[in-house]
Amino acid sequence: MIEGNHIFGSKKVNIKKRFKYLGKKKLSDLINKTGINFIYESGKKEDSLFLAAKVTKKILKKIKEDVESVIFISQSHVSTIPPSGPLLHSKVGLKKNCAVFDLVQGCSSFPYALTMAINMINAKTFKNCLIVSSEVYTKFIEKNNRSCASIFSDAASAVFINSKNLPRILSSIFLTDGSGKDKLFKSEKNKIIMKGADVFSFTIK
Repeated sequence: MIEGNHIFGSKKVNIKKRFKYLGKKKLSDLINKTGINFIYESGKKEDSLFLAAKVTKKILKKIKEDVESVIFISQSHVSTIPPSGPLLHSKVGLKKNCAVFDLVQGCSSFPYALTMAINMINAKTFKNCLIVSSEVYTKFIEKNNRSCASIFSDAASAVFINSKNLPRILSSIFLTDGSGKDKLFKSEKNKIIMKGADVFSFTIK
């Protein structure tokens, strides 16, 4: 069985209250389309590293072996020089003989990370891998941005795999297309901009 844990930002937000200015009809349509009634926002002192460290410490209590590799997933890094992964490694007190990778791939990050981890373990490069994902997107979203503010939450998760609980991948197909960079991006004002309909169309293609 794969070991896993998750945590949310400390503030639970009711979508009905946040967007009540839309009126009953538009608000009902919004909730029916997304299926989301609540989101979670991080507090002022809760950044991606804080949430990542919290969930990592939680899962380390279940692990009875030294962690040999870590893949830290985030687009809301607290630092790129030095990378956030080593900061997490130091903050939770992992041993120095441990490889750490930072992965910045948005929604694709977890499939990428899981594939990398499985292949590294199968190749006997490492005996195990800890995958930690942490995002605080709400810090970069305007409160009245319906495309983003109604669906993004702040949270972190951790998954630990080794040769005993290794998932089996039947096949992997990777596709990359950066031409839609104007559909989902962070603006010069440090705010996330998403053209929801365009992103949906791209995804189903």
